[in-house]
Amino acid sequence: MRARDETGQSSVELVATLPLLVVVGLGVAQFLAAGVGRELAEHAAENGAIALGQGEDPEQAVRDALPGWAAERVHVTLRGRQVRVRLTPVTVFPGAGEVLATDAHADAGPDAPVSGTVPASAVAPPVAAGSVFGAVTEPTRDEPVERHGE
Repeated sequence: MRARDETGQSSVELVATLPLLVVVGLGVAQFLAAGVGRELAEHAAENGAIALGQGEDPEQAVRDALPGWAAERVHVTLRGRQVRVRLTPVTVFPGAGEVLATDAHADAGPDAPVSGTVPASAVAPPVAAGSVFGAVTEPTRDEPVERHGE
């Protein structure tokens, strides 16, 4: 008689744990969305820095690098030659967006030199006469190579 009383227990336990499993699944999905948001923010910041280096609009380049859902969730800041991107991921839980928001930045490099000038760091130091670096020890492509035994 006792076995008959316990027949529905496993069904009740399953129904009781289903909400917990759903919440855990949504939490995992939320953290995955935050990870995707981080990757997208880094990629978008790099695109913005490249555009800045090429004299184009970095904010537009950032927005072009992101999928449609992220257009309203991105904030772009320029500080000198750095592009900073803050992206808030899509959230399932209220208030989780600001907690899981990610920041990324990329540097466009040093300022471009004024046209016609070369920065001092780009000029190679002079090579002393007779030094190893100044002597050509290998034949160049224009000179014939002598091979013995042919």
